[in-house]
Amino acid sequence: MAVKKNETAAPVSFIWGTGRRKNAIARVRICEGDGKFLIN
Repeated sequence: MAVKKNETAAPVSFIWGTGRRKNAIARVRICEGDGKFLIN
């Protein structure tokens, strides 16, 4: 019986952005996808 290997996903390229106001810093990472937002 042959063993099936797990395929790894192709490397995803991200676009990074940073927003600053006073002492706050927001870091954003954007990549291609299905249009959903994921906020931590």
